[in-house]
Amino acid sequence: MEIFDQIGTLFEMFRTGELHLLYLIVPLQIVIFAFPCLMLAQYKSKNLRYARALGLIPIINVGALFYYLFAAPEK
Repeated sequence: MEIFDQIGTLFEMFRTGELHLLYLIVPLQIVIFAFPCLMLAQYKSKNLRYARALGLIPIINVGALFYYLFAAPEK
């Protein structure tokens, strides 16, 4: 199938060094950490603008996720 050939080509590019692995890891990290930050901020009535901004910055988004996990909800 076409999709499996494209995935195989992508992994071959990673293996040979034509494509750096960070081009896959950084967007994946942004997706994994940004959406939970936004959902937790909305659930706990925190500022959504800060949650969006901090969730999109790699490495910072890990700390932001911990903040939104352990922060007390607004009343």
